[in-house]
Amino acid sequence: HGTIGKTVMIPSQEGVTQGDPLAMICFGIGILPLICQLKIEFPAAKQQWYADDGSVAGTFSTIWAVFEWLQQLGPNYGYFPESSKSILIVSPKNVEQAKAEFANLQFQVETGARYLGSFIGETTERDSWISSKVDTWVQSISKLAGAAHAYPQSAYSALQRSVQQEWQYLQRTTPDIESCFAPLEKTIQREFLPALFGEAVDDGDYRLELAHLPVKYSGMALPNPIKTAKQNHQASKDVCSHLISALKDETAFETAVHTQTMATAKAAIQTSKDCMHQQELKRITDPMQAATKCTILRGQETG
Repeated sequence: HGTIGKTVMIPSQEGVTQGDPLAMICFGIGILPLICQLKIEFPAAKQQWYADDGSVAGTFSTIWAVFEWLQQLGPNYGYFPESSKSILIVSPKNVEQAKAEFANLQFQVETGARYLGSFIGETTERDSWISSKVDTWVQSISKLAGAAHAYPQSAYSALQRSVQQEWQYLQRTTPDIESCFAPLEKTIQREFLPALFGEAVDDGDYRLELAHLPVKYSGMALPNPIKTAKQNHQASKDVCSHLISALKDETAFETAVHTQTMATAKAAIQTSKDCMHQQELKRITDPMQAATKCTILRGQETG
């Protein structure tokens, strides 16, 4: 708050101010010496950090030593680890041993848990967690289908620009989950698109397949989530390949190499997608009558 001749400063009491666009950068710079020192002290521990979310993989003794070091020296860097909020992910056979060895730290011992929007742990628990998220998205799509009768453009925009971005992020970060998205595809095909078109749609209607294509290929940019799961994960691996290699300590991270790797991978992915979409559009339109085919192909230019 400022007045003429007087300024009142309201300081942030702990760390950088939440909501500030520069907060992530400021925090990253501030905590980098701590991360570097950790890697020197514990070279056998596999460590990944994202802002204040730190993770370490290793033996029980290594994990204990890392956390003990963090508790002692972390506050000197403005980092205050809380053991009760930390999750220790172990295989089922090691649960009891983990609870005994980390009892004093009060770690939450689990066989699987969410991490940075993805999941670490047993496959069955991962699939159960994904199914719960898919159920939420199915409910959202059903609600959008109800709104599509009166507000088709708004409902379409909400699904295309918002809701589907959530599951596409999950697909980029989590492998081998194609089958989990069958309920989503079913809801889009049997509830949302018929509501959007304002009429019942048979399973063989070409519009259902056409909707999966990008707008520049006469589609609606609503890709089949079952088919995109594997593609999105592979694309993410290709774009982030240098970063992944550095996290595995297979190479030294270099910003210029990372930037070039991303640009090269993105260009290759886009070329591959364009070829695939063009072939798919041809497959859909070839059996059509000339007038219908002409109308649809014209959509490539008109949107």
